[in-house]
Amino acid sequence: AMRLVGTVLLPAALTPLWTRPAALTLANHPLFIQLGTGCLPRGSLERNLLARTAILDGLESAAGNGATSAERDELRALLSAEKRRCAEDTAIWRTQCDAAGVTIDLPASEVEAGVACYNCGGSHYNIDCPDELAVAPSAVALSAYLRSTSTLAAAAAVLRDLAFVASTLVRAGLGGGAAYGELVSAHAARLPELADKCELVLTASEQSDDARAAEEYTTARSLLYAMIDSESGVAGLKSSAAAADDDGRSGGAALSLQEARKAIEAIEPGFLQSQDRNAQFLREEVLGAQVASAPQQQQQQQQRKAAAVDAAAAYLKAKQAANQPIGRDAQATLQDSRAALLAKQPGGGAKADAAKKYVALRKKQQAAQAYLAAKKAKEGGEKG
Repeated sequence: AMRLVGTVLLPAALTPLWTRPAALTLANHPLFIQLGTGCLPRGSLERNLLARTAILDGLESAAGNGATSAERDELRALLSAEKRRCAEDTAIWRTQCDAAGVTIDLPASEVEAGVACYNCGGSHYNIDCPDELAVAPSAVALSAYLRSTSTLAAAAAVLRDLAFVASTLVRAGLGGGAAYGELVSAHAARLPELADKCELVLTASEQSDDARAAEEYTTARSLLYAMIDSESGVAGLKSSAAAADDDGRSGGAALSLQEARKAIEAIEPGFLQSQDRNAQFLREEVLGAQVASAPQQQQQQQQRKAAAVDAAAAYLKAKQAANQPIGRDAQATLQDSRAALLAKQPGGGAKADAAKKYVALRKKQQAAQAYLAAKKAKEGGEKG
């Protein structure tokens, strides 16, 4: 059985694994936002082109795994054709970047300051050195995993997420600008077809091992997200298109990062109201941690504060047991902390109300003490 999820057609067992919010997480990533606004650094493009070839190699191998069928053979032929176009595509996209003035060359100010690549001595950063250009380890890992899979679930995850991102950028009017227009439009046109075909073949194959397919789908998605975030770390992608343009290595862009996200908001209402999606996918998809809801986070924060207060109380109790003097300030601070925690507890009843009154009184006392101390210090200064 198949269920339609937006534009995604997956076996019922895999349907819960693809969600629009998670895919928008990837579209919200600085790497893709800067690609869409046309200000992605040239060095990042070159590394991503190598990663693209590696991923296509893995996808082609994944399509050849498992039982043969006419549909699977057709999918593999489509992926093979896409892989053969890599050299032609790369030449076109590089030419467009050159025409838009997007290069790896350092700004004139840094060249004058003596900054140079320590690999070859050229006027570019070390990470962008053509002599050292190689497929990133994270891309190698993703490609290797795709080749090792026994179902098409991993390939479906990678193709659908990348297709969704490219389509979302185009729909939001973030078509890559003068530097990356051809690249973005090519992916928006070709990747959805490959993703559709892969999902249909995956469904038609009627995989008996749903657990294995689900594992491969989730793992591939995590590796893809890790690869994208790794490239951002290497390239030091900046938070706005304007900042990227300032360093002289981009061809300029009309939209800031926030403006670009607002463009996505226009076609995906609620996008900006959600929590920061890049941080969320790092925690959920890359690190594998579950993100707590707002009430849960508040409760956890309260628990951490309570633990700190308990630790302070235990420390003072230990000092008393050892017959060591305890300062009045320490005792007052502990009492204030306990009252503050009690006052914030929902449904605390009379005790919470009393604690709130105590906290309010203490704030007035502390303000008065601060005023008197300042006045005394000022008078002492005048006499001196």
